[in-house]
Amino acid sequence: MGKAKLTPKYEIFIPFPDPQGKEREEMHVVFQGKQIVKRYKRTPNKTRNNLNIVKNSVLHIFEETDSDSVFKVEILALFKRPQKLLGKDLDKTIYVGKKPDWDNIGKLICDGINNLIWKDDAQIAIGKVIKRFIKIGEEPGVKVKIWKIQKKH
Repeated sequence: MGKAKLTPKYEIFIPFPDPQGKEREEMHVVFQGKQIVKRYKRTPNKTRNNLNIVKNSVLHIFEETDSDSVFKVEILALFKRPQKLLGKDLDKTIYVGKKPDWDNIGKLICDGINNLIWKDDAQIAIGKVIKRFIKIGEEPGVKVKIWKIQKKH
């Protein structure tokens, strides 16, 4: 007898015209003469805006922030088809092998959910990101499935 398949606790669609990844923080240095007086990191505006899109997509569905559970996350990034693939095999799965990197998509989505569904994305024990082009009837964006798999130990 096999394990019963768990139903996701949350299923979220995040409408991105083209799925995005989290950009690196920008390092800023302030000089006074030849001496450095301040160093700081700044999140790029594009990343801040994308994090807000993620948060706004989750705000209406989450119940309360859970800091006591461990999670599994599956992320499906759906990209617009390039011109050369329009009208061809519209029901066939065609994976995307271009930027943004899969891990940066995962970071953006999971960081955007911090303090909403989970306290911190360090609570994710299992994660998966798939990048593919849209099929018939789909729109570009990101589908996220989240399972609570156990209490933290």
